[in-house]
Amino acid sequence: MVTPKLTNDEVVWGTEDGKIGDGAIAYYYKDIREYRIVATDTNYSFNPGTQEWEHNYAGSYGPPSGNTKGNSLGPVQLEWLEEVLTHAAYKGKSCIVIGHDSFAGRFRSTSPDASKIRDIYSTVNGIRKGTVLLSINGHIHTNNMAVVEDVLYIDMNTTRNGVWRGTGT
Repeated sequence: MVTPKLTNDEVVWGTEDGKIGDGAIAYYYKDIREYRIVATDTNYSFNPGTQEWEHNYAGSYGPPSGNTKGNSLGPVQLEWLEEVLTHAAYKGKSCIVIGHDSFAGRFRSTSPDASKIRDIYSTVNGIRKGTVLLSINGHIHTNNMAVVEDVLYIDMNTTRNGVWRGTGT
């Protein structure tokens, strides 16, 4: 709910109608001139007991106990990401994708979706070269940079390493 206030404008959420809804969907995009800024949410995991994808509960430090494939986007968001980036390719938009966990397949990435996301980037860049320019992440708290298939990946350390600990320090 903070994002629209920070941008002073509406963003397009990953909900069916593109509106914020109840706030359960935390991925969205915003077009700014010839750019599309895409924010992903890597807080999904798979519950083998229910065979369902679940979003981590607020304030958690990872997936619920027993869940697998933590740090995922999950299939619904992956489909949304492909649609949003494909649309950008046909509209001539250049995209910057932001997420918590790395998609580069390097830098100790833990997202099980990394290779699928790189495939999506490759597909949309095949439609229009330069559709996905940059992917920014930060999960591992180190600074890294690499170019993989014409996409620049930047993993950056946090700018303030304390608030996330939940101790108030």
